Amino acid sequence: MKKSGGTSQLTVKFEEDINLFVGGNAYLALEGGSSTYDFYLRKNSFMRVDSNITLRETGGSNDFDFIVGSNSSSEKDTLSIGGDFKFGADNGNASNYKVDASFNRSSSFILMGDIIALTNKGRLDFKNDRAMLLLLGGHQQSIEGEALSGDLIVKYRNIYVNNSYSDPLDTAAAVIIKGPVEIEEKLELVDGIVRVKNSEAITFDRNMTLNGGSDSSFIDAPVIKEGSYNMLIPIGDEGVYAPLE
Repeated sequence: MKKSGGTSQLTVKFEEDINLFVGGNAYLALEGGSSTYDFYLRKNSFMRVDSNITLRETGGSNDFDFIVGSNSSSEKDTLSIGGDFKFGADNGNASNYKVDASFNRSSSFILMGDIIALTNKGRLDFKNDRAMLLLLGGHQQSIEGEALSGDLIVKYRNIYVNNSYSDPLDTAAAVIIKGPVEIEEKLELVDGIVRVKNSEAITFDRNMTLNGGSDSSFIDAPVIKEGSYNMLIPIGDEGVYAPLE
């Protein structure tokens, strides 16, 4: 679904208990024109893409907003992707993100593949305290690390890991985070080792909640804990779970 030109705003709304199924890839793009492209999934709606979804901007004088969920705690909106989530803009800057993907309070984002920034411009923002990223792949997944300033923004709040991938030696990570990340709200580890590239750290915010941690699911990376509260840190190395309090 592309907007390639013209001066009229394009607004696509899937809301009020809508179920949308895409059998292959989904490509949503702003490629030209002088008006905005807005895509909404909200008010108890569900969207399933069997393969990859790509959000792109390659031209035009305005921006592309992709919005999942609302600020209502009584609603539940779900985006489920069977492949990768790809996003990126060719234009824009820190004051005007040409591709702006927002996950609000009522949203859950189920991902079987990777999160891939195609360019160094755009924003992926889990904006509210209940916005959840669920990593449920059966193979190794990778997601972008957080970037909190500049032309590319990536910000998570809640991450749920249930990925059964392992290699024969059972030391390979199921989830690779490609840069540092801060968990502000909640991290839940059910299955799968989480590793951060280049020995970057995972930071636990002083107000975050941690659930899980076991021989099959722990963090293989440095952990920074903000505050002085007591918490069992589910860390390990080389496939060996060695929690630290």
